[in-house]
Amino acid sequence: MTVEHMPLAPWALNVEATIGASIYALPSQDRIRGALAAHAAGLWVHADLILKQGSGGEVVNLGVEMEQIKSCLEQAPGLRMDIHLIVLPGTQHWEPAVDRVAAELAGAVSARWSASRPVLDRLAPLLPVNSEKWVEFWPPRDGSSSPSADGVLAMLIEPGTKGDADLASTNVLASMAQEVRVGVDGGVTLSVASSALAAGAEYLVVGRALFGLTQPLGMDRLRDAGAPKRH
Repeated sequence: MTVEHMPLAPWALNVEATIGASIYALPSQDRIRGALAAHAAGLWVHADLILKQGSGGEVVNLGVEMEQIKSCLEQAPGLRMDIHLIVLPGTQHWEPAVDRVAAELAGAVSARWSASRPVLDRLAPLLPVNSEKWVEFWPPRDGSSSPSADGVLAMLIEPGTKGDADLASTNVLASMAQEVRVGVDGGVTLSVASSALAAGAEYLVVGRALFGLTQPLGMDRLRDAGAPKRH
């Protein structure tokens, strides 16, 4: 497999945790290239599907296109994909759209699916038994109790948005990490990663900071905070 060069932040390649490269952070035309570059570097690929009510009442996907996900998996069969299926607030009759996503990607090899509890409950019976099911968890919406799942993807921003991480949300991670595997997603930079690792996170979803759209500093902080590297 030949991968066109795409620079990745050195700190993210050396952090003591598993990294999921969020390709939604990239312009659409660069997402497949970014995914293949991340895979070549030994990282996971994190793809956000974002479902919203369209102007005509239909449910549409505003995130990574499913054809892009399938293309990534076809070009790199060993690629470890985390599909994050987000249903935006106010979206009605989203269940058939979720069913269609599961059916369309049924032949694709996805190592992990992440979604809010209602969406994950809908998805779980439709997914391969060997795929991990992680609960999307946003503290302002979901409180602080640890949900039951293969893992918890703790959101540091509102799901489906872009912005700076809310570090207050890392306060709930330490207790969760005692009971379930924990990852973080949303505005993760090197300094945010350091706080998340110190709180017990083992999986970091990184987009803008991985692909050079931010300028993180202080690699030594991550080495001090990190757990054994898990790729």
